[in-house]
Amino acid sequence: MDKALYQSATDGNLILTVNDRLSRYLLRQFDLEQQRLGLSAWLRPDILSFSAWLSRCQQTLPEIPSFLNSAQLQRVWEMIVEADVEQTGNHLLQTPQTARRALQAHQLLVNYLADFDAGLAADDHRAFLRWRSAWTERSKKNAWHDPVELPRLVAEAVMAGHLELPEKIILAGFDEVT
Repeated sequence: MDKALYQSATDGNLILTVNDRLSRYLLRQFDLEQQRLGLSAWLRPDILSFSAWLSRCQQTLPEIPSFLNSAQLQRVWEMIVEADVEQTGNHLLQTPQTARRALQAHQLLVNYLADFDAGLAADDHRAFLRWRSAWTERSKKNAWHDPVELPRLVAEAVMAGHLELPEKIILAGFDEVT
């Protein structure tokens, strides 16, 4: 563990890692350094993967949202595509694969806070926008959320003052921050 990270952990700062593996590694390195210093007990440093930290934050949101798991999301998107196929008569689509790709596209748009205009879209893109619109309607009606929305929900809670952040957060192992 590098000296700056070790000092940050010792100072009680939150260290967010890119994945669980790196957080476990840093925790182990911290423990080894504490043992090397001859300590027999110490407080566990706040070293978490970004996803684990988001999950911890989720529990403190004012109204804990209902997140669908991957199988549930896949099934809802399949139902949306199936309904659209019945309306449009486009029976050439392979529903499970199409739904999976549409869900992935939706999640990318959410991750990057992106969207596109239907006026600039080809037929396939307009179909995707219909499916995405159907997802939005169903998710609002049933109070469902896609787990990719959690960072946005946490950010909204922070901005609204419902969730307090530590004074200092250290990011470890991130090549790219979306």
